[in-house]
Amino acid sequence: MSIVTPTAELMAQYERDGFLVLPDVLSPDEVATLQAGVERAFAKHCPEADLYGMQEIWRPKMFEQGPEFEALIDHPNIIDLIEKILGGNCHLIANSALRTFPGKTITFWHVDDEVRFPRPKILSITLCGLRVSNSSPCSG
Repeated sequence: MSIVTPTAELMAQYERDGFLVLPDVLSPDEVATLQAGVERAFAKHCPEADLYGMQEIWRPKMFEQGPEFEALIDHPNIIDLIEKILGGNCHLIANSALRTFPGKTITFWHVDDEVRFPRPKILSITLCGLRVSNSSPCSG
């Protein structure tokens, strides 16, 4: 696991590119625990996923699925960077799991809200995605 320090260079890269790719943010043990938690969540029927026709690939509110997901909310490699970008008064509004595989995925570009770039200083919406699969990014 690498320690993520929100340096000036990292913040400049985020401002320039609009995203960061940070490998090894979680330890192998953390990844294994999250993988097991995701499988546990998908083993149960989710009525909310039915509303969107996404029973096979999406689970909302993962922080309600176990302590391993709650721990992500204030994980130092995540929250320190998020607070550097958004400020200390940020708010988590979603914590979802997306399980994709060939033939079952979101196959189109979409946004859940209005796109604003460059990012205005008074409002910021940041997505923090953690890939906890051994598959390649293109496998699904």
